Amino acid sequence: MKRILYLGGLGEEDQELSAHLRSRHEVGERLRASGVPVIELRASIIIGSGSLSFEMIRALVERLPVMVMPRWVRARAQPLAVTDVLAYLRAALSLEISGSVTLEIGGPDRVSYGELMREYARQRGLRRLMIPVPLLTPRLSSLWLGLVTPLDAVRREGDDLTSWLEYCAEGLQQTLERVWERMGQFSVSAARERVVLRPRQEQLLKLLGKSGGMTPAAIWAALKVSKQGAMDLLRPLVKAGLVKRVGTPKHGRYVL
Repeated sequence: MKRILYLGGLGEEDQELSAHLRSRHEVGERLRASGVPVIELRASIIIGSGSLSFEMIRALVERLPVMVMPRWVRARAQPLAVTDVLAYLRAALSLEISGSVTLEIGGPDRVSYGELMREYARQRGLRRLMIPVPLLTPRLSSLWLGLVTPLDAVRREGDDLTSWLEYCAEGLQQTLERVWERMGQFSVSAARERVVLRPRQEQLLKLLGKSGGMTPAAIWAALKVSKQGAMDLLRPLVKAGLVKRVGTPKHGRYVL
């Protein structure tokens, strides 16, 4: 045997790798330990028929009009067309090397799984609603995997939407529970108008609820923002009636 060509997974050794990527890197190490020169090509998501990642994206987007998206869907990747991967493999057959070598062949664009799914839907002319959730419970994980593993089972289900309905209902319940949990962390009166709270504003409402009131200086010190930054956070809350200013112009403070 003159050389071994191994198609591995793209990922830096010093990064926190998934178990899957760690195992693929370990395969490369064991092949190199054999003494036979190894050319390890490390690729990210391969776009094309037969690629498990691509088949999963295709099955989900083709199958589901509404998808509950776990956090890992936001992970960035460098997708590469299967034709480019084949070209790299063919070139590696005649590549002159001394010893083993590892080559990273990720594509030039860094995109998330979610962005790839949206692009696939756009290319296919499909309208898809994607709802992010912060984490997956074991129950939701099992439903997610049930929709994509094995992929042939997804196609065989035909018009039976039971799994999809269970999956979406579980994801929606989990999302609503987390929203309710966040709402319960601070107590405010009803707003006069609709307001979308930013994370810093949620933090500010919690601080005001615990302290009973804060001066402007105390607010920007606690939130580590500038005076203008604190006022930008306060202004929509005051306008909506969630926060009010009390006291004199010089010695005023903000309360719920």
